Amino acid sequence: MRPSRSPPASRLCSLPGVRPVAEGPFFHEFAIHLPMADTEFTRAMRAFGVDPGVPLSRFGRPNSLLVAVTELNPPEALDRYVATAHHVLETDEEGA
Repeated sequence: MRPSRSPPASRLCSLPGVRPVAEGPFFHEFAIHLPMADTEFTRAMRAFGVDPGVPLSRFGRPNSLLVAVTELNPPEALDRYVATAHHVLETDEEGA
């Protein structure tokens, strides 16, 4: 199987202020840069019952998150992740 930019990464990076940490191919995991603190994003996503990924601020990469999407994740789970992320980011922007 050849690594590539996946639709999940494209969908997440289409959200306002979200961009890839690195350009280029990847397999199942990719890092995104968020327009808010990764720890706050993680807390908010978990409050909605969504596992957002690994906050990378603990590894010296502030406002970044490692996300994994595999064939075991049904499309509905990705839809929920993207919708919840959009809500969290929109709510943070309103509060800023």
